[in-house]
Amino acid sequence: MQDKKIILVASPQSSSAFTLGAYLEYGPFAVINEELSASALPRIVSQSPDIVMIHAERLNRADFDLCADLRRYYDGLIILCMDYDDEQDQILAYTMGVDDIVRQTTSPYLLIAKLNAMLRRTAHTRGNARPACITIGDLRIDASRREAFLKEKSLHLTSIQFDLLWYLMQNAGVTVTRDNLCRVLFDAEYNGIDRAIDVYISRIRQKLCDNPRNPAYVKTVRGIGYLFAGD
Repeated sequence: MQDKKIILVASPQSSSAFTLGAYLEYGPFAVINEELSASALPRIVSQSPDIVMIHAERLNRADFDLCADLRRYYDGLIILCMDYDDEQDQILAYTMGVDDIVRQTTSPYLLIAKLNAMLRRTAHTRGNARPACITIGDLRIDASRREAFLKEKSLHLTSIQFDLLWYLMQNAGVTVTRDNLCRVLFDAEYNGIDRAIDVYISRIRQKLCDNPRNPAYVKTVRGIGYLFAGD
């Protein structure tokens, strides 16, 4: 049990939570089930699990509210499990601080593989954090606290946004390819189609107040990838 990663499953229905928990306990996880409610936030934060998986239901906004509130106090992985398809809700979830979205119908084997890959990526980024803090211009990123600050104001980055910005700042002045970023962030090759990296870059630029037409920090190298070029 000591070697198992802790995953907390929050669901508005106990039956859904226990179903997900039963899947995940076949992998290297110790599962905690929690009823999805506003009062669950302090309990989730105090238990500090490696992953929080929140089960989203159509027409139930409590799950999205919890994601947003949780991101303010919790720096681990937040996964949203959806039992329906809605692009607008998926976009909303990412803006609320969710790291990834999975379908409830995803096979347990694929789900476990995905979670393991995300944990490896997080461990890789944290394990190779050198130096602990990088400052470029008015932007400072602190690996020990996993926070970034612009003019000493926190940017409130999601876990993936932090990892992406940290990697770009580590390689400031060097063009980083989309394939390289996909391997670092998602433990996967770039397929030439997926625009996830571009979406994350856009969100980071918004938080940096970086003009997308003439960015001061994260520049696009057309057809290749991105370059962190702060002063």
